Amino acid sequence: MVQASLLVDPRLDDVRAAITEARAQLDALRSLANELLDVLASPGKDRQTSIKQIISRGNESISSLKRLTKTLSPALDASSRAPDGPASASLLERAWALHSGEELKDEQVEEEVHPAAEYPSRPGKNLSEVLDNLRALAYLGIRADALSVTGSHCEPDQARRVRLSMPGTFVALLGLPTPGGTAPTWATIFGHEEAQGALRRPWAGSRHAVFRAFTQLANNTVLHELGTGSAGVAPAESAIPTALETVLLWLASYSDLFSRPATSTGRLLQRDAASGALLPPLLRPHTLSWHRLGLAAMDPSQRTAEHASQSLAPMLPADGGA
Repeated sequence: MVQASLLVDPRLDDVRAAITEARAQLDALRSLANELLDVLASPGKDRQTSIKQIISRGNESISSLKRLTKTLSPALDASSRAPDGPASASLLERAWALHSGEELKDEQVEEEVHPAAEYPSRPGKNLSEVLDNLRALAYLGIRADALSVTGSHCEPDQARRVRLSMPGTFVALLGLPTPGGTAPTWATIFGHEEAQGALRRPWAGSRHAVFRAFTQLANNTVLHELGTGSAGVAPAESAIPTALETVLLWLASYSDLFSRPATSTGRLLQRDAASGALLPPLLRPHTLSWHRLGLAAMDPSQRTAEHASQSLAPMLPADGGA
Protein backbone atom coordinates (compact mmCIF):
# COMPACT_ATOMS: atom_id res chain seq x y z
CA MET A 1 0.00 0.00 0.00
CA VAL A 2 1.24 3.52 -0.77
CA GLN A 3 2.28 5.43 2.34
CA ALA A 4 0.22 8.50 3.22
CA SER A 5 3.34 10.71 3.05
CA LEU A 6 3.46 10.21 -0.70
CA LEU A 7 0.01 11.69 -1.08
CA VAL A 8 1.16 15.06 0.27
CA ASP A 9 4.76 14.99 -0.93
CA PRO A 10 5.73 18.60 -1.84
CA ARG A 11 7.49 17.33 -4.97
CA LEU A 12 4.26 15.92 -6.35
CA ASP A 13 3.16 19.13 -8.10
CA ASP A 14 6.54 19.46 -9.83
CA VAL A 15 6.42 15.86 -10.98
CA ARG A 16 2.86 16.21 -12.26
CA ALA A 17 3.78 19.37 -14.16
CA ALA A 18 6.82 17.63 -15.67
CA ILE A 19 4.69 14.66 -16.75
CA THR A 20 2.20 17.00 -18.41
CA GLU A 21 4.93 18.78 -20.35
CA ALA A 22 6.69 15.52 -21.25
CA ARG A 23 3.44 14.11 -22.58
CA ALA A 24 2.98 17.20 -24.75
CA GLN A 25 6.53 16.86 -26.11
CA LEU A 26 5.95 13.16 -26.89
CA ASP A 27 2.74 14.05 -28.72
CA ALA A 28 4.70 16.66 -30.66
CA LEU A 29 7.28 14.03 -31.65
CA ARG A 30 4.53 11.68 -32.84
CA SER A 31 3.04 14.47 -34.96
CA LEU A 32 6.47 15.25 -36.41
CA ALA A 33 6.95 11.56 -37.26
CA ASN A 34 3.65 11.54 -39.17
CA GLU A 35 4.58 14.80 -40.86
CA LEU A 36 7.92 13.30 -41.90
CA LEU A 37 6.16 10.27 -43.38
CA ASP A 38 3.94 12.56 -45.43
CA VAL A 39 6.91 14.59 -46.68
CA LEU A 40 8.84 11.45 -47.66
CA ALA A 41 5.81 10.14 -49.52
CA SER A 42 5.29 13.38 -51.48
CA PRO A 43 7.55 14.25 -54.42
CA GLY A 44 8.70 17.85 -54.68
CA LYS A 45 11.71 20.14 -54.83
CA ASP A 46 11.14 21.60 -51.34
CA ARG A 47 11.18 18.23 -49.61
CA GLN A 48 14.76 18.54 -48.34
CA THR A 49 14.00 21.90 -46.71
CA SER A 50 10.88 20.47 -45.05
CA ILE A 51 12.82 17.48 -43.74
CA LYS A 52 15.46 19.78 -42.19
CA GLN A 53 12.75 21.85 -40.51
CA ILE A 54 11.05 18.73 -39.09
CA ILE A 55 14.36 17.40 -37.76
CA SER A 56 15.13 20.78 -36.16
CA ARG A 57 11.75 20.84 -34.40
CA GLY A 58 12.27 17.25 -33.34
CA ASN A 59 15.63 18.08 -31.79
CA GLU A 60 13.97 20.87 -29.79
CA SER A 61 11.42 18.42 -28.40
CA ILE A 62 14.16 15.92 -27.56
CA SER A 63 16.13 18.62 -25.73
CA SER A 64 13.02 19.47 -23.71
CA LEU A 65 12.53 15.80 -22.84
CA LYS A 66 16.14 15.54 -21.66
CA ARG A 67 15.57 18.54 -19.41
CA LEU A 68 12.38 16.99 -18.04
CA THR A 69 14.22 13.75 -17.37
CA LYS A 70 16.37 15.59 -14.84
CA THR A 71 13.22 16.79 -13.09
CA LEU A 72 11.70 13.32 -13.02
CA SER A 73 14.89 11.41 -12.11
CA PRO A 74 14.55 11.96 -8.33
CA ALA A 75 11.10 10.38 -8.48
CA LEU A 76 12.55 7.26 -10.06
CA ASP A 77 15.14 6.38 -7.41
CA ALA A 78 14.68 3.83 -4.68
CA SER A 79 14.09 6.46 -1.97
CA SER A 80 10.80 7.48 -3.53
CA ARG A 81 9.35 3.98 -3.20
CA ALA A 82 7.44 2.83 -0.14
CA PRO A 83 9.41 0.25 1.88
CA ASP A 84 6.82 -2.53 1.90
CA GLY A 85 7.81 -4.38 -1.29
CA PRO A 86 7.99 -4.16 -5.07
CA ALA A 87 4.23 -3.84 -5.46
CA SER A 88 4.27 -0.38 -3.87
CA ALA A 89 3.81 2.63 -6.12
CA SER A 90 6.63 5.12 -6.59
CA LEU A 91 6.12 8.87 -6.43
CA LEU A 92 6.14 9.02 -10.22
CA GLU A 93 3.44 6.34 -10.50
CA ARG A 94 1.33 8.22 -7.94
CA ALA A 95 1.71 11.49 -9.82
CA TRP A 96 0.75 9.87 -13.11
CA ALA A 97 -2.32 8.25 -11.53
CA LEU A 98 -3.48 11.62 -10.21
CA HIS A 99 -2.69 13.31 -13.53
CA SER A 100 -4.74 10.81 -15.53
CA GLY A 101 -7.61 10.79 -13.04
CA GLU A 102 -7.20 7.11 -12.22
CA GLU A 103 -7.37 5.67 -8.72
CA LEU A 104 -4.09 4.00 -7.82
CA LYS A 105 -4.50 0.36 -6.89
CA ASP A 106 -1.97 -2.27 -5.93
CA GLU A 107 -3.06 -4.28 -8.99
CA GLN A 108 -2.01 -1.47 -11.34
CA VAL A 109 1.67 -2.40 -10.97
CA GLU A 110 2.05 -5.05 -13.65
CA GLU A 111 4.58 -7.84 -13.71
CA GLU A 112 7.55 -7.49 -16.00
CA VAL A 113 6.99 -9.31 -19.28
CA HIS A 114 9.79 -11.72 -20.13
CA PRO A 115 10.35 -13.19 -23.60
CA ALA A 116 9.08 -16.71 -24.12
CA ALA A 117 11.59 -19.35 -25.15
CA GLU A 118 9.81 -19.81 -28.50
CA TYR A 119 6.46 -19.42 -30.15
CA PRO A 120 4.01 -22.24 -29.24
CA SER A 121 4.65 -25.28 -31.41
CA ARG A 122 0.95 -26.18 -31.65
CA PRO A 123 -1.25 -23.82 -33.73
CA GLY A 124 -4.54 -22.68 -32.23
CA LYS A 125 -7.63 -24.48 -33.51
CA ASN A 126 -10.00 -21.61 -32.69
CA LEU A 127 -9.75 -17.85 -32.20
CA SER A 128 -9.39 -18.10 -28.43
CA GLU A 129 -6.38 -20.43 -28.76
CA VAL A 130 -4.88 -18.27 -31.51
CA LEU A 131 -5.02 -15.21 -29.23
CA ASP A 132 -3.51 -17.26 -26.39
CA ASN A 133 -0.60 -18.25 -28.64
CA LEU A 134 0.00 -14.64 -29.64
CA ARG A 135 0.57 -13.68 -26.01
CA ALA A 136 4.05 -15.15 -26.49
CA LEU A 137 4.82 -11.94 -28.45
CA ALA A 138 3.86 -9.63 -25.57
CA TYR A 139 7.50 -8.95 -24.69
CA LEU A 140 7.80 -7.14 -28.04
CA GLY A 141 4.77 -5.03 -27.11
CA ILE A 142 2.62 -6.82 -29.70
CA ARG A 143 -1.01 -7.23 -28.70
CA ALA A 144 -3.94 -8.98 -30.37
CA ASP A 145 -7.57 -8.22 -29.43
CA ALA A 146 -10.94 -9.70 -30.33
CA LEU A 147 -13.41 -6.98 -31.36
CA SER A 148 -17.04 -6.75 -32.37
CA VAL A 149 -18.10 -5.25 -35.69
CA THR A 150 -18.43 -1.88 -33.92
CA GLY A 151 -14.86 -2.06 -32.59
CA SER A 152 -15.64 -2.83 -28.94
CA HIS A 153 -13.88 -5.63 -27.07
CA CYS A 154 -15.75 -8.91 -26.94
CA GLU A 155 -15.32 -12.62 -26.29
CA PRO A 156 -13.34 -14.44 -29.00
CA ASP A 157 -16.28 -16.61 -30.06
CA GLN A 158 -18.28 -13.44 -30.83
CA ALA A 159 -15.51 -11.51 -32.58
CA ARG A 160 -15.92 -10.17 -36.11
CA ARG A 161 -12.62 -8.29 -36.09
CA VAL A 162 -9.11 -9.02 -34.84
CA ARG A 163 -6.81 -6.08 -34.10
CA LEU A 164 -3.04 -6.51 -33.98
CA SER A 165 -1.20 -3.55 -32.43
CA MET A 166 2.50 -2.83 -32.93
CA PRO A 167 3.60 -0.03 -30.56
CA GLY A 168 4.87 2.97 -32.47
CA THR A 169 4.62 1.15 -35.80
CA PHE A 170 1.12 0.28 -37.03
CA VAL A 171 -2.26 -1.23 -36.24
CA ALA A 172 -3.66 -4.07 -38.38
CA LEU A 173 -7.36 -4.88 -38.53
CA LEU A 174 -8.59 -8.21 -39.94
CA GLY A 175 -12.22 -8.96 -40.78
CA LEU A 176 -13.89 -12.27 -39.97
CA PRO A 177 -16.98 -13.33 -41.98
CA THR A 178 -18.41 -15.33 -39.07
CA PRO A 179 -18.21 -14.73 -35.29
CA GLY A 180 -15.07 -16.26 -33.86
CA GLY A 181 -13.88 -17.44 -37.27
CA THR A 182 -10.30 -18.28 -38.23
CA ALA A 183 -10.48 -17.37 -41.93
CA PRO A 184 -10.05 -13.60 -42.40
CA THR A 185 -11.47 -12.14 -45.60
CA TRP A 186 -9.74 -8.75 -45.55
CA ALA A 187 -7.02 -6.78 -43.81
CA THR A 188 -6.27 -3.09 -43.46
CA ILE A 189 -3.21 -1.33 -41.99
CA PHE A 190 -3.21 2.09 -40.32
CA GLY A 191 -0.97 4.32 -38.26
CA HIS A 192 -1.73 4.45 -34.53
CA GLU A 193 -3.19 7.96 -34.80
CA GLU A 194 -5.65 6.66 -37.41
CA ALA A 195 -6.69 3.51 -35.55
CA GLN A 196 -9.85 4.86 -33.93
CA GLY A 197 -11.26 6.04 -37.25
CA ALA A 198 -10.27 2.74 -38.85
CA LEU A 199 -12.56 0.85 -36.48
CA ARG A 200 -15.52 2.84 -37.81
CA ARG A 201 -14.42 2.99 -41.46
CA PRO A 202 -12.02 0.11 -42.14
CA TRP A 203 -12.36 0.53 -45.89
CA ALA A 204 -11.40 4.21 -45.89
CA GLY A 205 -7.68 3.45 -46.12
CA SER A 206 -4.71 5.12 -44.48
CA ARG A 207 -3.53 8.57 -45.50
CA HIS A 208 0.06 7.28 -45.44
CA ALA A 209 1.46 5.75 -48.65
CA VAL A 210 3.42 3.13 -46.70
CA PHE A 211 0.31 1.76 -45.00
CA ARG A 212 -1.73 1.81 -48.22
CA ALA A 213 0.95 -0.29 -49.91
CA PHE A 214 1.16 -2.54 -46.84
CA THR A 215 -2.63 -3.02 -46.88
CA GLN A 216 -2.52 -4.21 -50.49
CA LEU A 217 0.25 -6.65 -49.63
CA ALA A 218 -1.62 -7.89 -46.55
CA ASN A 219 -4.78 -8.59 -48.55
CA ASN A 220 -2.74 -10.53 -51.12
CA THR A 221 -1.34 -12.59 -48.25
CA VAL A 222 -4.84 -13.20 -46.86
CA LEU A 223 -6.03 -14.43 -50.27
CA HIS A 224 -3.01 -16.70 -50.59
CA GLU A 225 -3.56 -18.24 -47.17
CA LEU A 226 -7.25 -18.76 -47.83
CA GLY A 227 -6.29 -20.70 -50.95
CA THR A 228 -3.84 -23.02 -49.20
CA GLY A 229 -6.57 -25.01 -47.45
CA SER A 230 -5.65 -23.94 -43.91
CA ALA A 231 -8.75 -21.75 -43.63
CA GLY A 232 -11.18 -24.61 -43.24
CA VAL A 233 -9.19 -26.76 -40.84
CA ALA A 234 -11.28 -29.14 -38.77
CA PRO A 235 -10.88 -28.76 -34.98
CA ALA A 236 -9.23 -32.18 -34.66
CA GLU A 237 -6.54 -31.18 -37.13
CA SER A 238 -5.07 -28.45 -34.95
CA ALA A 239 -1.52 -29.29 -36.04
CA ILE A 240 -2.32 -27.38 -39.24
CA PRO A 241 -2.20 -23.58 -38.72
CA THR A 242 -5.28 -21.60 -39.61
CA ALA A 243 -5.14 -18.81 -42.17
CA LEU A 244 -5.78 -16.28 -39.37
CA GLU A 245 -2.85 -17.32 -37.18
CA THR A 246 -0.53 -17.54 -40.19
CA VAL A 247 -1.42 -13.99 -41.30
CA LEU A 248 -1.15 -12.63 -37.74
CA LEU A 249 2.29 -14.19 -37.28
CA TRP A 250 3.40 -12.78 -40.61
CA LEU A 251 2.17 -9.31 -39.59
CA ALA A 252 4.01 -9.66 -36.28
CA SER A 253 7.27 -10.00 -38.20
CA TYR A 254 6.83 -6.33 -39.21
CA SER A 255 7.36 -4.91 -35.72
CA ASP A 256 10.62 -3.37 -37.02
CA LEU A 257 9.04 -2.08 -40.25
CA PHE A 258 10.71 1.34 -40.07
CA SER A 259 14.12 0.21 -38.84
CA ARG A 260 15.04 -2.97 -40.76
CA PRO A 261 16.83 -2.27 -44.06
CA ALA A 262 16.51 -4.45 -47.13
CA THR A 263 18.40 -7.73 -46.75
CA SER A 264 19.95 -7.63 -50.21
CA THR A 265 20.83 -3.92 -50.53
CA GLY A 266 21.08 -2.58 -46.98
CA ARG A 267 18.81 0.34 -47.91
CA LEU A 268 16.03 1.44 -45.60
CA LEU A 269 14.11 3.60 -48.08
CA GLN A 270 13.54 3.17 -51.78
CA ARG A 271 11.23 4.99 -54.16
CA ASP A 272 8.16 2.98 -55.06
CA ALA A 273 7.62 2.84 -58.81
CA ALA A 274 3.81 2.90 -58.54
CA SER A 275 3.29 5.73 -56.03
CA GLY A 276 6.57 7.62 -56.25
CA ALA A 277 6.81 7.50 -52.43
CA LEU A 278 9.87 6.53 -50.46
CA LEU A 279 8.99 3.27 -48.68
CA PRO A 280 10.76 0.86 -46.33
CA PRO A 281 11.18 -2.76 -47.49
CA LEU A 282 7.66 -4.19 -47.32
CA LEU A 283 8.17 -7.70 -48.68
CA ARG A 284 8.58 -10.32 -45.96
CA PRO A 285 7.97 -14.05 -46.48
CA HIS A 286 4.79 -15.72 -45.30
CA THR A 287 5.25 -19.08 -47.07
CA LEU A 288 7.54 -20.32 -44.33
CA SER A 289 7.27 -23.47 -42.25
CA TRP A 290 5.34 -23.03 -39.02
CA HIS A 291 8.54 -23.15 -36.97
CA ARG A 292 10.32 -20.53 -39.07
CA LEU A 293 7.30 -18.23 -39.18
CA GLY A 294 7.05 -18.31 -35.39
CA LEU A 295 10.80 -17.76 -35.12
CA ALA A 296 10.64 -14.67 -37.35
CA ALA A 297 7.78 -13.25 -35.28
CA MET A 298 9.60 -13.87 -31.98
CA ASP A 299 13.14 -12.93 -32.97
CA PRO A 300 13.76 -9.83 -35.15
CA SER A 301 17.26 -11.08 -35.99
CA GLN A 302 15.70 -13.98 -37.93
CA ARG A 303 13.77 -11.72 -40.32
CA THR A 304 14.41 -10.82 -43.94
CA ALA A 305 12.91 -7.91 -45.85
CA GLU A 306 13.07 -6.61 -49.40
CA HIS A 307 11.79 -3.71 -51.44
CA ALA A 308 9.15 -4.47 -54.04
CA SER A 309 11.66 -4.22 -56.85
CA GLN A 310 13.86 -6.93 -55.35
CA SER A 311 13.44 -10.63 -56.02
CA LEU A 312 11.51 -12.71 -53.51
CA ALA A 313 13.52 -15.79 -54.33
CA PRO A 314 16.15 -15.33 -51.58
CA MET A 315 13.34 -14.96 -49.00
CA LEU A 316 11.58 -18.24 -49.71
CA PRO A 317 12.36 -21.14 -47.37
CA ALA A 318 14.45 -24.08 -48.37
CA ASP A 319 12.16 -26.36 -46.38
CA GLY A 320 8.53 -26.84 -47.18
CA GLY A 321 7.59 -28.84 -44.13
CA ALA A 322 5.79 -27.79 -40.99
